[in-house]
Amino acid sequence: MSKFKVVKNFDRVSDATLPTITEGIMRSLTGNSYYPSPSPMLIELTNQKIKFENALAAADNGGKTLTAAKNMERLELKKCLYLLVMYVESTALGNEAQLLSSGFEVYNTKRVKRPVPAMPYGLKLTDGNHSGSVKVKVTPVLYADGYEWRYSQDEFSADMQWQLTGAFSASAAVIENLVTAKYVWVQARSFNTQGRSEWCSPVSILVR
Repeated sequence: MSKFKVVKNFDRVSDATLPTITEGIMRSLTGNSYYPSPSPMLIELTNQKIKFENALAAADNGGKTLTAAKNMERLELKKCLYLLVMYVESTALGNEAQLLSSGFEVYNTKRVKRPVPAMPYGLKLTDGNHSGSVKVKVTPVLYADGYEWRYSQDEFSADMQWQLTGAFSASAAVIENLVTAKYVWVQARSFNTQGRSEWCSPVSILVR
């Protein structure tokens, strides 16, 4: 019987990426019926994520003391994530679909490894069925178990803040609660039990 487990490679994740990964996990676990009592609680994870983000911002050209403080908050955030992995794995008991719904990366300990799926392409944005929503769609890629999306209504730049929508098994989704009369930028990436692809090139549309 195959056995699925969570990928626990947080040490390899950059400072800039760790909050984004944490945000995606929180979104996936919020209201997730598979995991009714996350441990630690999501509010604890949220608070630690904010502490790390604040320390990361303060450490930018801030000297050794602020860098050490940032490293300490990163360690605390990783501890929260490792504890959450233990909860997720003990709850899911190797069920692949249940593990994937947590937002963590998952791998199969017994099956021959598949390659990480390619970056999705052909990203298209169209008006949603109601004001403030946008439909997003990509061309499916080989080996993908699902797709993740992120979006931003900031001015396009290297410093824009992205919001994660969570994971979807389909290659299409709807982004809700957007600000109307303002452009939204969207990116997509694919994933399977071996990992996630790079984000595709961003595409924008005016939200109606």
